[in-house]
Amino acid sequence: MLKIVVGCYEQIVLGYTIKPGSDGESLESSPYFTDHSQKGCIKCASAGGRYVATGSTDETICLYDMQKGTELGTLQGHSGAITQLLFPDDTHLMSCSEDGSICIWEAGPEGTLLKTLHGHKGAVTAIAAHPSGKLGMSVSPKDGSLRTWNLMTGRSVFIKNMKKFEPEFIRWSYDGKYYVVASLHEIQVFELESAKCILESTIDEQILALEFLPVETHHMLAIGDGSGNIQIINIHSEKCRKKFKAHESRVKCINIIKPQTQQKPDEMWLTSGSSDGNLKIWRLNNEYINSSNKTEEADCLLSIQTNARVTCLTVWQEPSDSKTLKDANENNTKNRETTEGKNKDKIIAQRRKRKQNQRLNQKKKLQKLLGDE
Repeated sequence: MLKIVVGCYEQIVLGYTIKPGSDGESLESSPYFTDHSQKGCIKCASAGGRYVATGSTDETICLYDMQKGTELGTLQGHSGAITQLLFPDDTHLMSCSEDGSICIWEAGPEGTLLKTLHGHKGAVTAIAAHPSGKLGMSVSPKDGSLRTWNLMTGRSVFIKNMKKFEPEFIRWSYDGKYYVVASLHEIQVFELESAKCILESTIDEQILALEFLPVETHHMLAIGDGSGNIQIINIHSEKCRKKFKAHESRVKCINIIKPQTQQKPDEMWLTSGSSDGNLKIWRLNNEYINSSNKTEEADCLLSIQTNARVTCLTVWQEPSDSKTLKDANENNTKNRETTEGKNKDKIIAQRRKRKQNQRLNQKKKLQKLLGDE
């Protein structure tokens, strides 16, 4: 099950269900939900586990249970617009804000605020968590710093001055070996182990969205820009592998997943959202990325006109092991109940036998006593 959740300037959150098309190649969509719980522009969205969260300029976060299809409630802990949301794992949510703080929440019906991280002296525009879940990073273009956080203790452990660079974005590669820091027109890629910058590149158009492709063998970046293009860059060869016109207006957001329904291990779906109101899902694979035609457009599997000015999106996939876990839990419960039932029967039988032996011994003692008399 695949769902796309979209945030808009019009303060609305839209949900779509995505299914395979009748031809087996394309995709089809149907409306899933519409929500207007927040009173400001929806600036960010993120998916993790069974949840989706959206952040707004009204300083609130809305949390949705996608398996039940319900809104769980509103989280309040910031005094500025929410700029990014991130699930470092299935049970925790991180948020950053224009108030300069980072919050760590319990993801669930309670939505408990566990910790607030302070240190930046300006709006925090982006956060990223290492795949291990132990290390976090955040950037602020206003104070010009990149901060590294120990997420286990909630303490800042390193500060990098990047005032001339004015960092807006930060992302980790899927294997945690590299991270990218980007301003509106430049990117810098660092290797974690050596702390060296392995790539510096200038992007002609304004960078509005940035993500690593979920491939560990060859590290690549996807960039959405202010002219409606999507670019794919190899961080090792420093080459722009692809650049194609994806939308007529700005590409405001992108999301990349490896679909669980596909049997092709190298296939990825890139979802893009634009100010022109369109959502599109593009097929990426090794054959396309490695082809010599740099401007070749990716295969568009689906286009949705939202009739709204899209600002952010996230893609939610039902965990592939959810059914397996559910079946395992049910089996464990049945086995436990069966075992407990057998143990209970065994205990009752032992007590009954013990009472029978006690009565028999009492009878023998009485017969012996009467015989002696």
